[in-house]
Amino acid sequence: MSYQRGRHSLRFGADIRWYQFNYNQAFGAYGQLRFSSFNNFLTGTPFSRFIVAGTSDRAFRAHDIAPFFQDEWRVTPRLTLNLGVRYGYMAAIYEKYHRNGNFDPLRVSADAARTGAVGVLAGFIFPQDLKGFGTPGVPRSGLNGEDKNNWAPRISFAYDVLGNVKMAIRGGYGIYYGRISAIPALQLSGQPPFSLESSETGSFGSKILSDPFPTLPSSDQFPILPTPPTVTGFRSNGEPIFSGPQLSITAFDRNLRTPYVQNWTLTTQYELFTNWIVDIGYVGNRGLKLYSFSLINNALLRNESNPGVLGLTTNSAVNRDARVPILGFGANNMALIASNASSIYHSGQATITHQFSQGFFLKGAYTWSKSIDNNSAAANFDFDPNPGNQFFVDLNRGVSNHHLPHRFVLTYVWELPGPRSGLLRAIAGGWSTSGILTYQSGFPFSVFQNASVTSLSGTGELADYVAGCNPYPSESTIDNYLNPNCFKPTPVLNGGTKFGPLTPFETPGDQFYTITPGGVGQLRGNSGRNIFRGPNQFRWDAGIYKKFFLSELGKETNLELRADFFNVLNHPIFANPAATADFPASFGRIFGTANISRQIQLHLRLNF
Repeated sequence: MSYQRGRHSLRFGADIRWYQFNYNQAFGAYGQLRFSSFNNFLTGTPFSRFIVAGTSDRAFRAHDIAPFFQDEWRVTPRLTLNLGVRYGYMAAIYEKYHRNGNFDPLRVSADAARTGAVGVLAGFIFPQDLKGFGTPGVPRSGLNGEDKNNWAPRISFAYDVLGNVKMAIRGGYGIYYGRISAIPALQLSGQPPFSLESSETGSFGSKILSDPFPTLPSSDQFPILPTPPTVTGFRSNGEPIFSGPQLSITAFDRNLRTPYVQNWTLTTQYELFTNWIVDIGYVGNRGLKLYSFSLINNALLRNESNPGVLGLTTNSAVNRDARVPILGFGANNMALIASNASSIYHSGQATITHQFSQGFFLKGAYTWSKSIDNNSAAANFDFDPNPGNQFFVDLNRGVSNHHLPHRFVLTYVWELPGPRSGLLRAIAGGWSTSGILTYQSGFPFSVFQNASVTSLSGTGELADYVAGCNPYPSESTIDNYLNPNCFKPTPVLNGGTKFGPLTPFETPGDQFYTITPGGVGQLRGNSGRNIFRGPNQFRWDAGIYKKFFLSELGKETNLELRADFFNVLNHPIFANPAATADFPASFGRIFGTANISRQIQLHLRLNF
């Protein structure tokens, strides 16, 4: 609703929404096998196996209630203020029939976490109304309460500096909350007691293909709790022997909160000449309580001061599933969705615009910016797994995956002059052209090492960067974009090697550790996330069109023939280079492009 009172234009109301999301998806029901090499694939010798069983239909619900109030106050003829506030209650998503499970690591005792087995079941929680399985005190959302302090104040101003509408200063600040998406709920749909996952990594032998997966209950037997395994011993190579299949789960932090962004701007606009306007300003924002995705069961380093199951005090790649914080889940088989990520963005922006007049429009916009976060969202997803330390999200702080420090865009429209009547108008009149030219920095990337098999923690690791070395050759080419001498994988530590000083989380500390005799292992490298940048990018899209005026059908009626050219110059936008330090033959080389080749699109349209 709106109401005018003197110099105040008041608006108030509420945005009320109900969400319903029903689906049925049997993810993983057919199982997955992974092979570490093509030779192992040919011999049928996988290094991991994964399969899911259970019920797969869900009925998710949620609702929003967001009352708001806004006052546009014309303080003086030259100064206008906008004052407003919005309250956003965004109820947590829940499953209508309580078919949601979660896992709370804090409910597992230290002894149960170290030894596994039945004590691990204390971590599984379910809505209290779930018959036969409900956890007292757990609401239908599974959260520890809801976020009810989502107040979003907003203030902005516009000031006519000279009093002649030629120069204006504008600024503002606001808080904006975002609805928690259904992504965590979808992840939880595969949790016990309505679903069981089995995921194992190890030496299965070539005969496994005749019966590749463990036997899991049929769908009509659910709900059913899993049986967490324990370690009963170790093979001669140090690999743990489990009493049953290891479990796999994606959990959400029970203190999950509504993410929000603080936005602020300050810009100046000035009319240089008739129809020519210049805008210069600063734009910033800060994201808080953003989603993160971490593999919180990565293996810990063990020694006499911090032994693992059965007194385990040495470390190797093959025993990492016995060194995890909660035994019974593999080093890569417990993911946590939390709202502990954050971002910060600063930018200087300049725009010059020739407003459309006499058939001509031109706009050039340049942005110089920096975006930093500790977990970037992936395309069409709320988060993206980080490559580094999984226990401390701030150790992955770096420029955002989408960070482009420089970006220039030129847009134009030109109605070509021509005859206005007669036969010549039909032939030479009605021609126009338009286009968009974009020049920007390349996207950031990280340099990795191929440590999936030899990693001590279980996470794909960042490589070592040689301090002081220039990573970019003086003459970069697609075959030599990065200097290979600046990067190396961390050394593969052999059995008996002592290393440190580190904490159990592979961060700087004061303890020393030993590689299991006969085993090997690799630590994380020292390079940071997204500290390198791909090639700059340029693209020009253009169009040309001709209007045939059909005055017989109406004054404004015309037939438009248009040709659009995408990537007019067929200019390649090169992808980031191969960046795995273990593979010198491909390292630093660019093998593809990130854009389409030239495309031409023709279409005919009748305007009336």
